[in-house]
Amino acid sequence: MQPYSVLVNLANEILAHGIMAVLETLPIVGRFDRSRAGSPPAEASFDVVITTVEDMDCVEWPPPDQAPTPKILLLIDEDAGDWPDQPADGYLPRRDLTRALLNRALEQFRFDEVHPPGRLGRSLLTPSPVPIADRQRPPTVRLTAREQQTLQLLSEGCSNKQIATRLNISVHGAKRLVGNVLLKLAVENRTAAVVSAMRWGLLPSAS
Repeated sequence: MQPYSVLVNLANEILAHGIMAVLETLPIVGRFDRSRAGSPPAEASFDVVITTVEDMDCVEWPPPDQAPTPKILLLIDEDAGDWPDQPADGYLPRRDLTRALLNRALEQFRFDEVHPPGRLGRSLLTPSPVPIADRQRPPTVRLTAREQQTLQLLSEGCSNKQIATRLNISVHGAKRLVGNVLLKLAVENRTAAVVSAMRWGLLPSAS
């Protein structure tokens, strides 16, 4: 597989240079650059954009003429409540970010397996003090048995290939089921699907 090209879209100088120093050591990264004054480098396309909630609003990304759309890796504050509403493909904790976490996220992007790591992931699995009957849930969410199984596998970080194996169906069938789940939950990516499902009581809480 070809190494990734990565755009670092971060206004914070220290954070940006720290991320770039790490990217330089990762074999999975072929090249990287940093956005300047709210604009991505001219005549360049990227596979991954690393940014924050604040910086996402400072640049028009992806460029209208770029295809395919790059994956967005969002650096978040775990205590903030605004990150699940952002159209990102993966999330990493800004405060506890390590080289290993960043490398793992990039590796998992190849298989659509990125999910909230560490304390953030565990917090999603903590039983909610709000009864399931009182949680907000879109009234139109009606998952079939297969879609419910798919949602559970997404929460375990499974790729389409792994979902196909676990459900004994084709990869194409797995892609269709994942697409159905995203459509019914009105979300743009797998991570947001899991977050919304936990919030609405569509997934069992950890005991």
